Amino acid sequence: EHRSGDAESDDMKSFGRLVQDHFKQVFGEANALERIPVYGANNVQPKPKPGTLMRFRCMVQDPSYGEELHLSVAQLVNTATGEVRQRFSQYTDTGPILDENWEVDYVSAGNKFIEKEVAYCVSVPGQTKWAEMNTTGNLEEAMEALDICSAADEELLTGSADKYPLRGQKHAAALVKFYAPSNAPKVSEIVDVVGIFELGYNPREEPQQNEEQDARWPCLHSIFHNTVSVESL
Repeated sequence: EHRSGDAESDDMKSFGRLVQDHFKQVFGEANALERIPVYGANNVQPKPKPGTLMRFRCMVQDPSYGEELHLSVAQLVNTATGEVRQRFSQYTDTGPILDENWEVDYVSAGNKFIEKEVAYCVSVPGQTKWAEMNTTGNLEEAMEALDICSAADEELLTGSADKYPLRGQKHAAALVKFYAPSNAPKVSEIVDVVGIFELGYNPREEPQQNEEQDARWPCLHSIFHNTVSVESL
């Protein structure tokens, strides 16, 4: 029996809530969070590898990048044998890597989608270098590793100067994707995001002929996030 799209959407929201609650519990203590690399910090690998779990204390600069639908559960069919399988994926924009003769059955009633809201987020304006290093959890290592990014890597992680409140100041930026049931925070809200790093596409830029050049915009797929009060900065 095929259930309605709303019921399937509710299923994915319930799953998303379970994942968020689980990881909030796992990283519920400060010392647990400190083991996660900080996005944009100089004491982590200059260019994070896609799939890396990271955290990013950021301010929502532009929450109006819209909504996206992600195919979380895909029905696969083998064109040679007719065999049917399911493939699950989340916290990524990359489609499933398929073996020979396998393809996604995009018209299948078994496909399930989840919504995600996209926001342009930047490192907190005015936060001092000392405070930024302190969020790494190992101040000594942070100080030893200052300024190790190459120019190319720094350009990758640095956001548009025109979109930053403090013009001309270097900062980190990323498109952060908030999965249902979470909603994207409001503009100027400060949040701690824990999510999966990936290089993706900026929906507001013209596509390039070279796909590798296209997929260079840093994204964080939020597993969970917590609101940060200004007083705690």
